Amino acid sequence: MNKTYQRSGSVEVPFHKVKIFPLLCPKYEEKWIPGWECEVLYSLSGYNEKGGVFRTTKPYNTELIWYTSEFNLETGAIKFIIFAGNKFLLEYDITADEYETGKCRITFAQCFKEINEEGKALIDTYKQDDFQSKLDVLGGLIKNYFEKN
Repeated sequence: MNKTYQRSGSVEVPFHKVKIFPLLCPKYEEKWIPGWECEVLYSLSGYNEKGGVFRTTKPYNTELIWYTSEFNLETGAIKFIIFAGNKFLLEYDITADEYETGKCRITFAQCFKEINEEGKALIDTYKQDDFQSKLDVLGGLIKNYFEKN
């Protein structure tokens, strides 16, 4: 037991990092990801920040508790530790890199750590995802958000 599963991918968007960064928040995602829901459990600002705690149940109807261990606009780094009860733990790193003025590459890296058989089964569900396709959809949603706002 105690296996890990890692995946990563990136998407490029034609916007400055300073515009993109606030969108990379479990609560703020309600504004630009259709059907996304998030409850803020702890945050001084009400949005993502170092030490923030959030609760979601998507994508697989499993309660996830998100803890933000890093939120740094200067470096473009966001790090979450996500707990799925006693099933699995997920280290989720997001990096926003403005590689050219007004163009940003957002890299998503995930490391799942199974805790028990139920967690292994859930991680197997994540393994079936086409992760890059999901990221491409997110990139399109970011573009749509800025076109409308």
